[in-house]
Parts: sequence; structure tokens; C-alpha cells
Amino acid sequence: MVHLIEAGVKTRDLVRLISNIHDAVILRAIELLKRERRWTLPKDFAVLVLGSEGRMEQTLSTDQDNAIVYGDDLGAGEIELLKEFSEALIDCLIAIGCRSAPAE
Repeated sequence: MVHLIEAGVKTRDLVRLISNIHDAVILRAIELLKRERRWTLPKDFAVLVLGSEGRMEQTLSTDQDNAIVYGDDLGAGEIELLKEFSEALIDCLIAIGCRSAPAE
């Protein structure tokens, strides 16, 4: 990042780059968790990235501000699996240095 700043990269472009890298990290974490735990997750769900990253304004020091939405037709077992998945994803992101958001 220091090199990019010294090279004159605009701040707007730099924070977008950081957000894109973080998006790729989250997608890879999801992929690895699914593979490691042999999860077959429901098709009717999405991981949303909110806050500064969702606005493409993320900086190097950030916290998690994500959500999961899912279809109304999921059964209790599928919802429980998504809960387990979301907790594992949070823990994974914490392990690689993305702290959890403060409770409100």
C-alpha cells in the first residue's frame, strides 16, 4: 500500500482496491469452509457485505459488518446450518485479522 500511495494512486482507488481484495478473501474463506466441513449450503441465501466495504470505502483497519439473508422456504435444519456457517465464517475472519464489529 505504501508503494501505491507513493506512486500517486488516488485514495478513492486505493480503498476500492482494499475492498475488492477483502471481497476475494471472504469468498475464499466461504469456499474453504464449505470444503473443509463438507457443507452443502442451501441455494436460497446470500452473504451481504455492509458498512465501509459494502460502500467500497474500506481501509486497512476495519471490522466485520456482514449479514446473511435467506429465503422464506428454508427449513429449520437449513437455517441452523446457516447459523453454524455464519459463526464459522466470523471465527475464520477473526483468525485472519478481521476483528468482529462491536455489539450495539
